[in-house]
Amino acid sequence: MNITVYGLYTYFHCRHPHIGVLKNFCRDFSIKGLREGVNVLTCPLNGNGWGLSNCLCNKSMKASDTEGDFFLNGKNVSLRMLRRKSFYICGTEPDLIQKLTHKKVKDIILPGDDEIFRFLSENGIMDRELTNLGNWRYIVSFYLGFQKGARIFGFPWISASQAEIQEERLRLISDFAKKNELLVILPCEQGSERFLNGSEFRIYKNI
Repeated sequence: MNITVYGLYTYFHCRHPHIGVLKNFCRDFSIKGLREGVNVLTCPLNGNGWGLSNCLCNKSMKASDTEGDFFLNGKNVSLRMLRRKSFYICGTEPDLIQKLTHKKVKDIILPGDDEIFRFLSENGIMDRELTNLGNWRYIVSFYLGFQKGARIFGFPWISASQAEIQEERLRLISDFAKKNELLVILPCEQGSERFLNGSEFRIYKNI
């Protein structure tokens, strides 16, 4: 899978589980060749990376507020079509993690025969309540989106300290995404690439 965006103009109120709501602009922003696996976009908190992730994956944002040309595998497509394939990690839609306050992970995740299901099970995450996921919320949300059939995933912006904390889980997500032909957009603080180096990640600096 390959995504290219030209001339993106968009304005969003980006929502973050810890930071809150932040106004975010993209003005005539372009990026080529996002590919399967984790695409790391280092940027300021209000930079283009988080705006792009919101634009492509957050279905609660109005597509009518966006201008630009979107290409999937070289074919010009609509933003709405991309969003039909997308999932915003730790999003705010009613059926996602934040709203399922009285559920455990095993109540929303189907049994699987893959590395992420085994990883969650071996670390005792399946019996955790969704309000008590802590640093596991990103990988659980990613896996939920995968089981819902999504192919394109957008993270909220993460800090360098979170990149360090999440390093093992992000490497697992990247390997899993490449194996299953999934594309992940990860906007994060400039300097985070020192924790996310190696062949697992495709890094775009200073977006």
